Amino acid sequence: MRKTFKPVVLFLVLCGIFLAADVKIGKDQEILLDGKPFFPLATWLQPGKNIDKNKELGINVFMGHEAAHESPLEYLNACAAKKVYAGISFWELSEQEIKNIKDHPALFEWVMPDEPDQYSEKRKGPINTPEELMTKYRWLKTLDPLHPTDGGFTQFWVKNSPQVKPALFPEFIKAIDILGFDIYPCNNGEPKTLYFLARGLKKLSKLDGNSKPHSVFLECNAFNNKTKGQRAPTPAELRAEVWMCIVHGAHALGYFTHSWIPSYNQFSVPEDIKNEIKNINRQITELAPVILSPDSKIEVKTSSRNDSGLDIAVLIKETKGKIYIFTSNIRNNRGEAELNIAGQSDGEVEVYEEGNRKITMKDGKFVDTFKEFEPHIYIINKK
Repeated sequence: MRKTFKPVVLFLVLCGIFLAADVKIGKDQEILLDGKPFFPLATWLQPGKNIDKNKELGINVFMGHEAAHESPLEYLNACAAKKVYAGISFWELSEQEIKNIKDHPALFEWVMPDEPDQYSEKRKGPINTPEELMTKYRWLKTLDPLHPTDGGFTQFWVKNSPQVKPALFPEFIKAIDILGFDIYPCNNGEPKTLYFLARGLKKLSKLDGNSKPHSVFLECNAFNNKTKGQRAPTPAELRAEVWMCIVHGAHALGYFTHSWIPSYNQFSVPEDIKNEIKNINRQITELAPVILSPDSKIEVKTSSRNDSGLDIAVLIKETKGKIYIFTSNIRNNRGEAELNIAGQSDGEVEVYEEGNRKITMKDGKFVDTFKEFEPHIYIINKK
């Protein structure tokens, strides 16, 4: 009785202060929270005791309550107390349990079973079929039509080597409102393949016709380095992964913090990576209204100089008289690239948070240097 009473009382108190979170998907697939652009920065299967250390890094959504060995309501209350949001795994919940929490102020989304495209030898097919997902999805929506579902695919799908029939994926996505995947190049011993993140997002865009928000889970430690070549990403590699995803249309990101060395730990992140995550998340939160705004119609052409073999992807946004050019070198090469901004003339280019670095633009063109997979963000006063 006592264990049930306290969370319920806290929930009622919270609901007296806060309304249920209003989560919507905008016309440009941006996520809106209480009517404002919101960029989810998530983590996976964290117990309530880890909320503070994750929040310090800028994490704002905690996906999966079951690792905490707490009830969904207890987990939501813990998140609400810290002013963060939760994604609740609903697969095993009863109708009454969902009704009890669907209006909770900390509820952000419902979490689908992870990686339904994993192959089951026992079932001779995916661990969860599209039909199973859709049946549960329809059931859930009758109980709570307002909060989105979130789910994603394995790295095998990204690598063009799916474990299950490719024809199933258009069916899978019908039950997933926020659609994503995970792939960890450095932990796979393949640090030269960071471009798989760009590939995965391009595949998502083709799969759903850019009709859903897209998300990616990123590596931020060494999961299990007993296998030769597998390692944690460097801070520069993690930064490259983050901005590569955003340039290719990610509307949400997650960080996988679990490690099995020397023993299992749900939050095992090196200090240099913690500092990088904190800085990156601060930048994303600051730039979220820009990142989630409609794409600009301004044309920006990029070209590699001196046969360096760069491939610079760009995301163009406009706001308050400024042009934001988010760039990502998706090649494992370094060199110079020229950017040509249509309709612009002479001016100065601000390089976002790179030590007050500025570049001179002539006739709408400027040149910059890129390292392997390196991102840059440029800000220009629109002419």
